[in-house]
Amino acid sequence: MKRTGTRVPPGADEDLARVLDSGSFAEALRAAVAHRRLTLHELQQRLASAGVRVSATTLSYWTRGRTQPERADSLRAVTLLEDILALPGGSLARLLPPPRPRGPGCRVRVTAGYRQLWEPAETLSQLIEEVGAPDQDRLHIVSGHDRLAIDETGARHRMSLSFVLRAQADRVRRLLVFLHEDEGRPLPQVSVARGGRLGRVRWDGGTGVLVAEVLLDRLLARGETAVVECLLEFAADAPRKSLWERRFGQPMKHYLLEVDFDPAAPPVRCYRTTRDSIQQPARDVGEVEIDSAGHGHLVLLDVPNGCHGLRWEWA
Repeated sequence: MKRTGTRVPPGADEDLARVLDSGSFAEALRAAVAHRRLTLHELQQRLASAGVRVSATTLSYWTRGRTQPERADSLRAVTLLEDILALPGGSLARLLPPPRPRGPGCRVRVTAGYRQLWEPAETLSQLIEEVGAPDQDRLHIVSGHDRLAIDETGARHRMSLSFVLRAQADRVRRLLVFLHEDEGRPLPQVSVARGGRLGRVRWDGGTGVLVAEVLLDRLLARGETAVVECLLEFAADAPRKSLWERRFGQPMKHYLLEVDFDPAAPPVRCYRTTRDSIQQPARDVGEVEIDSAGHGHLVLLDVPNGCHGLRWEWA
């Protein structure tokens, strides 16, 4: 096949062009297969005739993002798929994220900073290992915005978590979101409202630790930015809460926390809180006014590592 550079071949539809330009490997492969009207079994046969054996199940996993090509023979299959699907050379290969760590020698290392914020740290490490190593050294969270809705019973109803991200290296694609719920509580419903799509979610109900993977809408090159918003929906029978804090494993330039209480049932007082680690009690550092609409907020600049948030008292 004669290659003509990086342009999408004539006749490719707009969806295929879009995902080849800025989509994920799974999205691009799925769109290309659909565009060429081939079955996975047909792809498997064509790969086999070229000397590369990949099962139809593996191809299915690749198109759904459950696994990714990493071994030498799998990477050769990607090059052949570009030929079979009449795609520009390298158009699929460039969408592949970095290999995920595997095996006992590749255990995810949870830094000392995270050990001060999550307990037990071993559970967090295991969940991260199942999802895949975070890009914490390759992705900087510039600012964060949490908005929490408290219902008339004093329980959390829903929450949005927003992040402004800047890549510290090329080919950054993943954000990991951590949450610590009460032990024994059901898994909150997690979704991504903008900036990406939800990947794998791992949850340890015994400790209440949750790790959610967000696959960004596009690969980020060094210096590029992205905005991601995640949504959490809590169970209807959730207990009354009196504290929310964001746990900062790395410094952040700006953080905004908003809490919306039911106007008919606001707390009697609300305070800004801080602590260096979860082993310490939250320390009040100032009172926050709750307005007539039941809204209170906290703004922090040049936020250091640790736990920072709001605490409130019910009548």
